[in-house]
Amino acid sequence: MTSSTSTARIERAPDGLPLSGFVRLSRLLAPNGPLPISKSSWWEGVRKGVYPQPIRLGKRITAWRASDIRALIERGCSREAPRPNGSRGSPRTPTAGEAVAAARQVGRSGSVCE
Repeated sequence: MTSSTSTARIERAPDGLPLSGFVRLSRLLAPNGPLPISKSSWWEGVRKGVYPQPIRLGKRITAWRASDIRALIERGCSREAPRPNGSRGSPRTPTAGEAVAAARQVGRSGSVCE
């Protein structure tokens, strides 16, 4: 008797993101994903409203809509996080849009920015 196993294939756009559905954080941030920023910078941007809000899929499962991430990449993150008191101290962490733009200039292979 033969058993047939079916594996669901997720349709992906050229940028590597699924055409619809959700994307987990590990598939968004470097080195596996299109956004070359750190996890802590990402969560700070989410807290400040610069990056899209996550969707809770379970008690310990957080994901983002693929359409929200694609919109973030396309708009280049036009909403920049405010700097505290207009400080000129240490340099701030680049926003996702700035990081994507920098990756485009560098021409990193495998990036959605090419």
